[in-house]
Amino acid sequence: VDSIIQPGIVYVYGVKAVDAPGLLSPTSNTVQITAPTTFRTTIFTENWTRANNTDLGATYDAGYTAQGPCQIVSNAQRSTTVNTRCYETYNVTSGTDLWAQTTIAAVSGAQLADQCVLLRAANAATVTAYAGCALVNGANTFEIREYAAGTPTVTNGSATYTVATGDIIRFEIESATMRLYRNRGGVDTLVASTTDASPIASGKTGVSTFVATSGATSQMQGDNFAMGDFGAGSAGTAPTFDAVSSSSLTNATNTISWTHTVGSGSNRLLAV
Repeated sequence: VDSIIQPGIVYVYGVKAVDAPGLLSPTSNTVQITAPTTFRTTIFTENWTRANNTDLGATYDAGYTAQGPCQIVSNAQRSTTVNTRCYETYNVTSGTDLWAQTTIAAVSGAQLADQCVLLRAANAATVTAYAGCALVNGANTFEIREYAAGTPTVTNGSATYTVATGDIIRFEIESATMRLYRNRGGVDTLVASTTDASPIASGKTGVSTFVATSGATSQMQGDNFAMGDFGAGSAGTAPTFDAVSSSSLTNATNTISWTHTVGSGSNRLLAV
């Protein structure tokens, strides 16, 4: 972990192997990253650990036109009625630059189904929002949608990536730019992105789920909903180095060590 990066700066990382006599390998392929200038801040989390209910509860707003409430069953969120979209929002207007995520708790069946997170959603009863969705048995597996007075438009979609139980679906918006990620096994993959020339100014976050006719509401379920905004990144503090030994003066033992397994055999270290 590099804990002293500076926001907005480009960094290039590579590794070398060194054996006991001190012989260095060539540098590995390098990876270039730009340190972000803003970072996600968590405002609210929800794991649905409460009694079964045909509504998400007092902290959520339902009552949206032509949309049903969501329900809680066995500590997971799902639609209440097949072929009717459930749509509820956290009842605090969150602002402009937002993110929200949910975990796919269960996915099965041969019917069209989706699990979505909502950003910049209007108050009930108007169905106006951006939605980042994971789908099964449809033309796409991930979509970014804009709902305008109840009518959805797919602004970007992808059929490249699969959806599975345990995937975290995170949707972000900063200014007019939207990004949809699938996190599987701790690895983020950008699955869709778009911009809106005339973006919705602000609104609430929420969840939405749909299972088509002949399916069952259990076929698509969500868990571990979370939402937040973006805070400005702060510059890290670079350590002071000893001009003689090139080791950190802020280290109590005046040494820096790092071990990592490289290939097979013994007496192998990494040098960056």
